[in-house]
Amino acid sequence: KDPVELSISLQELRLIDVTLVDWNQAKGNTLQLGVDDGLLSFYTVDPAQKTVRCRDILLDGLFVRVAERHGQITVEEYDRREQEKLVLPEYVDLDLYYLADSLYKPFRLTSDHIHITNGAFSFDAFRRSAQRRFRADQLDLDHMRVHAIDFEIDSFAMEDLDFSGQVDHLTFRDSSGFVAEHISASEVHVNSTRAHLYGLDLVTPYSRVGDTLIFTYDDYPAFTDFENEVTMDGHFKNCRVALRDIMAFAIPLERNPFFSQNQEEQVLLNGRIRGTVNRLSSSNLDLRIGSQTSLNSSFNIRDVTNPDLTFFYFDVNDFRSRVSTLRQLLPGAEQSTQFDKLGKIRFSGNAAGFYYDFAASGSLMTEAGVARVDMQLNTESGKNEATYRGALSLENFDLGRLAGDENLGKITVTSTVENGRGLTPASAYADLKASVEDFTFKGYRYENIELIGLLNRDFFKGFFRIENDDIDLDFRGSIEQLSTVPRFDMELRVDQFDLYALNLSKKPLSVSGRFDIDLLGKELSKLYGRADVQDLKLSSDSDTFFLENVAAMSELSADSVQRFELKAGIG
Repeated sequence: KDPVELSISLQELRLIDVTLVDWNQAKGNTLQLGVDDGLLSFYTVDPAQKTVRCRDILLDGLFVRVAERHGQITVEEYDRREQEKLVLPEYVDLDLYYLADSLYKPFRLTSDHIHITNGAFSFDAFRRSAQRRFRADQLDLDHMRVHAIDFEIDSFAMEDLDFSGQVDHLTFRDSSGFVAEHISASEVHVNSTRAHLYGLDLVTPYSRVGDTLIFTYDDYPAFTDFENEVTMDGHFKNCRVALRDIMAFAIPLERNPFFSQNQEEQVLLNGRIRGTVNRLSSSNLDLRIGSQTSLNSSFNIRDVTNPDLTFFYFDVNDFRSRVSTLRQLLPGAEQSTQFDKLGKIRFSGNAAGFYYDFAASGSLMTEAGVARVDMQLNTESGKNEATYRGALSLENFDLGRLAGDENLGKITVTSTVENGRGLTPASAYADLKASVEDFTFKGYRYENIELIGLLNRDFFKGFFRIENDDIDLDFRGSIEQLSTVPRFDMELRVDQFDLYALNLSKKPLSVSGRFDIDLLGKELSKLYGRADVQDLKLSSDSDTFFLENVAAMSELSADSVQRFELKAGIG
C-alpha cells in the first residue's frame, strides 16, 4: 500500500499538570520534566517533516529534574556499548545505509516567543557526591536547586540538542542565595559542545557583566565540574564583578584572606579572558578592584581554586595597590605588617611561579622610594627555611620610614644576594654585596660605600669601605649578635673620621688611626673588651693629640662597676 501522510491541523494546545519521566536504568540517569499550566499556539505541525512551528509557548510552573546515580553498568561501559551500536554489520548494504542516513530529518521546533514563569531546575550528581559538598549558603554545582525562573526568549529554534534564539529576559534564584536579577543576549546559540552569547547583559545584586561570552565543553555534564571542564572566552567591556559572585563559583577562594575580607568589593573589568577557571589567560587585561588596586597585564593562571597548587605568570604593564592589600592576596604574608609603611605601590615587570615559590623582576615605586628587583623567593618551608637570591637596587629610598627610625634617611644602593636562607634575624644567611651611591644618617649624606660580606643569623663577616671628605676608612672583620648587644671583632683603618661633621658629636672632634678591636656593646659609654690602636690622632677645634700606640681595656667588675684601663705611647 502507498504510505499514508499524517496531517494535523492544530492551533492551540493546553497543558495542565503534565509530567514526563525518562529513566535510564542501565546508566542510572533520571530525567523528569513537568509543567503546571501551559499554552502552545501553532502555525503548523508537520509530523512527516518532524517540524513544529509555534507562535507562542507559555509555560507556568515548568520544572526539570536531573539525577545521576550509579546504574547497572558504569557510564564508561554504557558509552562503549552505545558506540558498538554504531558499528555496521558486514551484511548491511552501505549504499542503502548512507541513503537512509542522508534522508534522516531531526526534529525541529521553532517559536516566535517563549515565556516561562515560576520555573524550577534541580540537578544531583549522586555518582560524584552522595550529598552536598558545601554549606547550604554556598553554590554546589553537584547538587543544584534553582527556582523562581522567569525566562523570555524570541526567535527560538531547536534541532535535536541545538538551541538558538534571542534572550530578552532571564531571572532565577539558587537555594544557596545566588541571584541572577537579569540576563539578556541579542544572540544565543547552544549545543552539546558549545554555547555563545553575543550582546550579553548579566546582572546580579552585586555585579554586571556584558559584551560576549563563549563556552566550550565536551558535553553538557561538564558543567558539573565547571572550574576544570568548561572553557570560557569572554570579551568584557566596563564589567563590574563582585568578589562574592566569583567566590560563588569558586568556593575554595573563601580561604584567601583578600577574597573573604572584601566580598563586597567589585572588579571593574575590560579586556579578554580565555580558559577554564583553573587555566585562565589574557593577553591584554585592564582590571580595577576598589579605589586603590588596578592592573594592566597579560597573564596565565593555573589551579586558582587550590592555593597550594596555584601557578601564575604575569607580564605587568602597570600594577597599583597598597602593601596591606597585597598581603591579603598572598598566603603566608598576612603577618608581615612592617611593610605596610611602604604605602601605595606601583609595579611594572613580570612575575612567575607559585605563591610560595616565585621569581619576579621589574620596577617597584613606593611612597618610601623606588626599588628595582630581580629575585627568586621560596617560602614553602616557612620563614626560617625560606631561600632567596637576586639583585636589588634602591633609589632615594627612605629607610627611616620603613624602619621607624628618624636617624635613618634616604639611600641609593645597588646590591646582590646569593645563597639566601631565612627571613628572620635568628635564621638569616646570605652572601651580600652592595655598592652605596649615597646614604643619609643623622642628617649627613655618605657617599661611595662598598660592602662585601656574609650574613649568618646574628653574625656578619666581611669588608666595608667608604671614602668621603669627612670619613675615609675600611673595615675587615665580623660583628656578632646584631639583634641584641653586638660584638665587634675587626681591623679598622681610619684615615679620616670627623664626628662633628658627621653629626655624631656636638663638639668638633675627628679621629684617625689603625684599630684592632674586640668589643661588646651598643653605646660608646658602655663598651666592654679591648682595643689596640696604632698612630692614633685626635683633633678638636683647639687641640690635636697624637699617640703612637694605645691599648685600652674595659670590663665590668664583680660589683657591677665599670673598670677601664688605658696604656699609651706618646709619639
